[in-house]
Formats: sequence, C-alpha cells, structure tokens
Amino acid sequence: EQEITTAADLQELIHSTPGTLYVDFYSPTCSPCKRLHPRLQMAAKRLQNQAAFARINVSQAFEVVSLYSIGGLPSLLVFEEGEMVFRKVGLQEIARFLQEIEREQDVL
Repeated sequence: EQEITTAADLQELIHSTPGTLYVDFYSPTCSPCKRLHPRLQMAAKRLQNQAAFARINVSQAFEVVSLYSIGGLPSLLVFEEGEMVFRKVGLQEIARFLQEIEREQDVL
C-alpha cells in the first residue's frame, strides 16, 4: 500500500490505477483506524492482483481531506476507472464492506 500526502499524488494514482483503488483515510491517534489497518492489509494481500490500496494520514494531507470532504475516521474511498464509486465511514461499516468483498472473492 502506498502512502499519499498530496492531492496531485492521489489524482495521479486514481487515474493510473487499472481496476479498483481503495484509499484509507486515517489518523495515527485514531483507535478504530489502528484496529482497521490489519483488516485492510489482509484485503490488500487477497486482492493484490485485482486492486491497489493507498493510505492517507489526515494530519499530513489537509488538501486531500478538504477535497474529498472527509469528516469521520476511518474513511475508505473506492475508485474505479478514475471515479469514486463508494465511500464508507467508520470501523463497522468498513469492516462489513471488506467482508462482502472477501466473500465475493471466495465465490469467484
């Protein structure tokens, strides 16, 4: 997973990633973010051939936080073909979303 700090870097990654891009907005002081991180790492491993993962530390990327109106943490934005297709906020919502993705992978 790649750490992003600027809007320009994120835009470049969004438009250069074939397939799906998962972007995790987190803070090092956010307890739910810390608990979510291992789940995201597992998902990144399972989907390594089908998707890309990036992380954004909200305390170091104010421009990106403002651009995407990030209000709650953790937040997960999902991009496909350069467009945002999902926004999930909060540990429980993101964990459920990751479970659904993993279930779909098991079926394929």
